[in-house]
Amino acid sequence: FKFSFSISKSFNDKLTISSEQIIKKAVIVDILGKTIYNQQNFSEGIETINLLNISKGMYFLVLESEKNQSKTIKIVKN
Repeated sequence: FKFSFSISKSFNDKLTISSEQIIKKAVIVDILGKTIYNQQNFSEGIETINLLNISKGMYFLVLESEKNQSKTIKIVKN
């Protein structure tokens, strides 16, 4: 499948997502697999994720589109 989007893989407190499809779900898990963030928005889509309260480190961002396609991206909070 084709799932196009752009994000900065390194961020401070806010993660911005730009996608051709509506992102209906965003989940962030730590390197141990623990879910630390879970956001769903089925009508308007997700464009910004506020991660001010998350510690610095490496995480995995799982995005799910309106067409139930998903993509996992490694991200780093500075």
